[in-house]
Amino acid sequence: IVGSDWMWLLGLDPIGNLAWLPFGYNNDASSLNGYSFVPPIFTVALEIYFYAIAPFMVIGTRRAWLFLFLSLAYYVVITLTGLNGIAWSYHFPLAPMIYFALGGIVCHLTVLETIRFNRRSLAMLFVALIIFWLSETAISFPLLVLALVSIPVLFKLSGRNMVDRYIGHYSDPVYLIHFPVMRLLEHHGTEPKMLFPYTLALTISCAFLLHHLVENPIERIRRCVRISGD
Repeated sequence: IVGSDWMWLLGLDPIGNLAWLPFGYNNDASSLNGYSFVPPIFTVALEIYFYAIAPFMVIGTRRAWLFLFLSLAYYVVITLTGLNGIAWSYHFPLAPMIYFALGGIVCHLTVLETIRFNRRSLAMLFVALIIFWLSETAISFPLLVLALVSIPVLFKLSGRNMVDRYIGHYSDPVYLIHFPVMRLLEHHGTEPKMLFPYTLALTISCAFLLHHLVENPIERIRRCVRISGD
Protein backbone atom coordinates (compact mmCIF):
# COMPACT_ATOMS: atom_id res chain seq x y z
CA ILE A 1 0.00 0.00 0.00
CA VAL A 2 2.74 2.45 1.00
CA GLY A 3 4.08 4.10 -2.12
CA SER A 4 0.92 3.59 -4.17
CA ASP A 5 0.33 7.35 -4.04
CA TRP A 6 3.44 7.89 -6.15
CA MET A 7 1.84 5.94 -8.98
CA TRP A 8 -0.22 9.08 -9.68
CA LEU A 9 2.96 11.12 -10.06
CA LEU A 10 5.04 8.73 -12.17
CA GLY A 11 4.52 7.14 -15.56
CA LEU A 12 6.14 5.59 -18.59
CA ASP A 13 7.63 7.75 -21.33
CA PRO A 14 7.21 6.82 -25.06
CA ILE A 15 10.12 4.37 -24.93
CA GLY A 16 8.95 2.71 -21.71
CA ASN A 17 11.25 4.36 -19.16
CA LEU A 18 10.05 5.49 -15.77
CA ALA A 19 9.46 9.25 -15.82
CA TRP A 20 7.96 12.08 -13.82
CA LEU A 21 4.45 12.29 -15.30
CA PRO A 22 2.01 13.77 -12.77
CA PHE A 23 -1.59 12.78 -13.40
CA GLY A 24 -3.52 15.55 -15.15
CA TYR A 25 -0.49 17.15 -16.82
CA ASN A 26 0.43 14.58 -19.42
CA ASN A 27 -1.12 11.66 -21.21
CA ASP A 28 -2.96 10.07 -18.30
CA ALA A 29 -2.98 6.73 -20.10
CA SER A 30 0.78 6.51 -19.44
CA SER A 31 0.50 7.14 -15.68
CA LEU A 32 1.42 4.26 -13.43
CA ASN A 33 -1.93 4.48 -11.65
CA GLY A 34 -3.44 2.88 -14.72
CA TYR A 35 -1.61 -0.31 -13.79
CA SER A 36 -3.03 -0.40 -10.29
CA PHE A 37 -5.67 -3.02 -9.56
CA VAL A 38 -7.22 -0.68 -6.95
CA PRO A 39 -6.43 2.94 -7.94
CA PRO A 40 -8.13 4.49 -4.84
CA ILE A 41 -5.69 2.59 -2.60
CA PHE A 42 -3.38 5.63 -2.68
CA THR A 43 -5.60 7.38 -0.12
CA VAL A 44 -4.91 4.58 2.36
CA ALA A 45 -1.19 5.17 1.85
CA LEU A 46 -1.74 8.83 2.73
CA GLU A 47 -3.56 7.76 5.89
CA ILE A 48 -0.63 5.56 6.87
CA TYR A 49 1.75 8.51 6.51
CA PHE A 50 -0.46 10.54 8.82
CA TYR A 51 -0.70 7.75 11.40
CA ALA A 52 3.10 7.56 11.39
CA ILE A 53 3.55 11.24 12.26
CA ALA A 54 0.39 11.80 14.32
CA PRO A 55 1.99 10.88 17.67
CA PHE A 56 4.57 13.61 17.09
CA MET A 57 2.37 16.30 15.52
CA VAL A 58 -1.17 16.02 16.88
CA ILE A 59 -0.84 14.70 20.44
CA GLY A 60 -0.32 18.20 21.91
CA THR A 61 -2.26 21.37 21.20
CA ARG A 62 0.79 23.44 20.27
CA ARG A 63 2.04 20.75 17.93
CA ALA A 64 -1.43 20.42 16.44
CA TRP A 65 -1.48 24.13 15.59
CA LEU A 66 2.06 23.87 14.20
CA PHE A 67 1.05 20.89 12.07
CA LEU A 68 -1.92 22.86 10.74
CA PHE A 69 0.10 25.88 9.61
CA LEU A 70 2.95 23.75 8.23
CA SER A 71 0.35 21.94 6.14
CA LEU A 72 -1.05 25.26 4.96
CA ALA A 73 2.45 26.38 4.04
CA TYR A 74 2.57 23.63 1.43
CA TYR A 75 -0.59 24.97 -0.21
CA VAL A 76 0.75 28.50 -0.14
CA VAL A 77 3.88 27.31 -1.95
CA ILE A 78 2.05 25.42 -4.71
CA THR A 79 -0.36 28.32 -5.17
CA LEU A 80 2.38 30.95 -5.48
CA THR A 81 4.51 28.77 -7.75
CA GLY A 82 1.61 27.95 -10.07
CA LEU A 83 1.56 24.21 -9.42
CA ASN A 84 -2.21 24.27 -9.70
CA GLY A 85 -2.97 20.74 -10.78
CA ILE A 86 -4.70 17.86 -9.07
CA ALA A 87 -1.39 15.99 -8.87
CA TRP A 88 -0.12 18.62 -6.42
CA SER A 89 -3.35 19.50 -4.61
CA TYR A 90 -4.58 15.92 -4.13
CA HIS A 91 -2.11 13.16 -5.02
CA PHE A 92 1.19 14.49 -3.69
CA PRO A 93 1.89 13.01 -0.20
CA LEU A 94 1.93 16.43 1.49
CA ALA A 95 -1.40 17.51 -0.02
CA PRO A 96 -3.86 15.72 2.29
CA MET A 97 -2.05 16.69 5.47
CA ILE A 98 -4.09 19.88 5.67
CA TYR A 99 -7.27 17.84 6.09
CA PHE A 100 -5.73 15.68 8.80
CA ALA A 101 -4.40 18.81 10.49
CA LEU A 102 -7.77 20.57 10.44
CA GLY A 103 -9.40 17.39 11.69
CA GLY A 104 -6.91 17.26 14.53
CA ILE A 105 -7.62 20.84 15.57
CA VAL A 106 -11.38 20.32 15.44
CA CYS A 107 -10.96 17.14 17.50
CA HIS A 108 -9.00 19.07 20.12
CA LEU A 109 -11.73 21.74 20.16
CA THR A 110 -14.87 19.59 20.22
CA VAL A 111 -14.10 16.00 21.24
CA LEU A 112 -11.02 16.15 23.48
CA GLU A 113 -11.80 19.73 24.55
CA THR A 114 -8.09 20.41 25.10
CA ILE A 115 -8.36 23.66 23.14
CA ARG A 116 -10.82 26.23 24.41
CA PHE A 117 -13.19 28.19 22.21
CA ASN A 118 -11.60 31.55 22.99
CA ARG A 119 -10.72 34.49 20.78
CA ARG A 120 -7.20 33.29 20.15
CA SER A 121 -8.12 29.77 19.01
CA LEU A 122 -11.03 30.97 16.88
CA ALA A 123 -8.83 33.65 15.30
CA MET A 124 -6.13 31.10 14.42
CA LEU A 125 -8.72 28.74 12.94
CA PHE A 126 -10.24 31.62 10.99
CA VAL A 127 -6.83 32.59 9.56
CA ALA A 128 -6.19 28.96 8.61
CA LEU A 129 -9.52 28.76 6.76
CA ILE A 130 -8.86 32.02 4.93
CA ILE A 131 -5.47 30.71 3.75
CA PHE A 132 -7.15 27.50 2.61
CA TRP A 133 -9.82 29.49 0.76
CA LEU A 134 -7.18 31.51 -1.12
CA SER A 135 -5.03 28.49 -1.97
CA GLU A 136 -5.14 25.89 -4.73
CA THR A 137 -6.98 22.95 -3.18
CA ALA A 138 -8.82 19.86 -4.38
CA ILE A 139 -11.77 20.24 -2.00
CA SER A 140 -13.95 23.32 -2.21
CA PHE A 141 -14.00 25.74 0.70
CA PRO A 142 -17.77 25.40 1.46
CA LEU A 143 -17.48 21.60 1.52
CA LEU A 144 -14.55 21.77 3.93
CA VAL A 145 -16.40 24.09 6.31
CA LEU A 146 -19.47 21.85 6.17
CA ALA A 147 -17.34 18.83 7.07
CA LEU A 148 -15.60 20.63 9.94
CA VAL A 149 -18.93 21.70 11.42
CA SER A 150 -20.94 18.53 10.87
CA ILE A 151 -18.50 15.68 11.54
CA PRO A 152 -17.95 16.42 15.28
CA VAL A 153 -21.73 16.68 15.78
CA LEU A 154 -22.35 13.44 13.89
CA PHE A 155 -19.59 11.74 15.85
CA LYS A 156 -21.18 12.65 19.17
CA LEU A 157 -24.63 11.59 17.98
CA SER A 158 -23.56 8.26 16.50
CA GLY A 159 -20.43 7.37 18.47
CA ARG A 160 -22.30 4.85 20.65
CA ASN A 161 -24.83 3.75 18.06
CA MET A 162 -24.37 0.03 17.46
CA VAL A 163 -25.96 0.16 14.00
CA ASP A 164 -23.59 2.92 12.96
CA ARG A 165 -20.60 0.95 14.27
CA TYR A 166 -21.74 -2.20 12.47
CA ILE A 167 -22.04 -0.34 9.17
CA GLY A 168 -18.64 1.24 9.80
CA HIS A 169 -17.00 -2.20 9.77
CA TYR A 170 -17.73 -2.38 6.05
CA SER A 171 -16.46 1.06 5.08
CA ASP A 172 -12.91 0.01 4.19
CA PRO A 173 -13.86 -3.20 2.33
CA VAL A 174 -16.50 -1.34 0.30
CA TYR A 175 -14.04 1.43 -0.51
CA LEU A 176 -11.32 -0.97 -1.65
CA ILE A 177 -13.52 -3.42 -3.53
CA HIS A 178 -15.93 -1.22 -5.46
CA PHE A 179 -13.45 -0.20 -8.15
CA PRO A 180 -12.26 -3.71 -9.12
CA VAL A 181 -15.89 -4.90 -9.10
CA MET A 182 -16.94 -2.06 -11.38
CA ARG A 183 -14.05 -2.70 -13.78
CA LEU A 184 -14.84 -6.43 -13.82
CA LEU A 185 -18.47 -5.77 -14.70
CA GLU A 186 -17.44 -3.32 -17.43
CA HIS A 187 -15.04 -5.90 -18.83
CA HIS A 188 -17.86 -8.44 -19.10
CA GLY A 189 -20.11 -6.01 -20.96
CA THR A 190 -22.54 -4.90 -18.28
CA GLU A 191 -25.00 -2.33 -19.59
CA PRO A 192 -24.27 1.21 -18.32
CA LYS A 193 -27.71 1.58 -16.72
CA MET A 194 -27.18 -1.64 -14.73
CA LEU A 195 -23.57 -0.93 -13.78
CA PHE A 196 -24.37 0.92 -10.55
CA PRO A 197 -26.89 -1.53 -9.03
CA TYR A 198 -24.76 -4.55 -9.94
CA THR A 199 -21.61 -2.88 -8.57
CA LEU A 200 -23.44 -1.95 -5.36
CA ALA A 201 -24.83 -5.44 -4.81
CA LEU A 202 -21.57 -7.27 -5.53
CA THR A 203 -19.48 -4.79 -3.55
CA ILE A 204 -21.61 -5.12 -0.41
CA SER A 205 -21.64 -8.91 -0.75
CA CYS A 206 -17.85 -9.09 -1.14
CA ALA A 207 -17.35 -6.62 1.71
CA PHE A 208 -19.50 -8.81 3.97
CA LEU A 209 -17.41 -11.89 3.14
CA LEU A 210 -14.12 -10.03 3.56
CA HIS A 211 -15.11 -8.66 6.94
CA HIS A 212 -16.26 -11.98 8.36
CA LEU A 213 -13.79 -14.33 6.67
CA VAL A 214 -10.63 -12.17 6.65
CA GLU A 215 -10.83 -9.13 8.93
CA ASN A 216 -12.49 -10.79 11.93
CA PRO A 217 -10.06 -13.77 12.07
CA ILE A 218 -7.07 -11.43 11.74
CA GLU A 219 -8.51 -9.18 14.46
CA ARG A 220 -8.88 -12.17 16.81
CA ILE A 221 -5.25 -13.14 16.20
CA ARG A 222 -4.15 -9.55 16.81
CA ARG A 223 -6.01 -9.44 20.11
CA CYS A 224 -4.50 -12.73 21.23
CA VAL A 225 -1.00 -11.47 20.41
CA ARG A 226 -1.64 -8.21 22.27
CA ILE A 227 -3.02 -9.99 25.33
CA SER A 228 -0.13 -12.46 25.45
CA GLY A 229 2.31 -9.55 25.10
CA ASP A 230 0.72 -7.77 28.05
